Amino acid sequence: MPNPDPRIDAMFRADRRGATGFVVLLWATMLFTFIAMWPLVDGPVRLVLAMAGGAVLILNTASIRALVKHYAEDKEAIYGLDLRHLDAARGRDPDRFSGSEAHVPPTVPTA
Repeated sequence: MPNPDPRIDAMFRADRRGATGFVVLLWATMLFTFIAMWPLVDGPVRLVLAMAGGAVLILNTASIRALVKHYAEDKEAIYGLDLRHLDAARGRDPDRFSGSEAHVPPTVPTA
């Protein structure tokens, strides 16, 4: 089913790009740190360093993947609420999404 507002897909794509960029940056930082520390540590510490770094990379990557998957499944609710509040703040009609349970307070400034 297509989204009622194309801005929802645009916001989701931006969040997905940000999450992917974070994971790439995390991997690059961890690999740089691992390579930089390699000559400074000896045998058993290298193993601990490799195992701990690998665990951090795997768990954080899995966490970000789960977050993006959840956002994809619930993007109408997540981004729809944000868009309703943005539209209300801009003075646009906040009730244009039918069936939304979002609450927009009546004191939202219009500018």
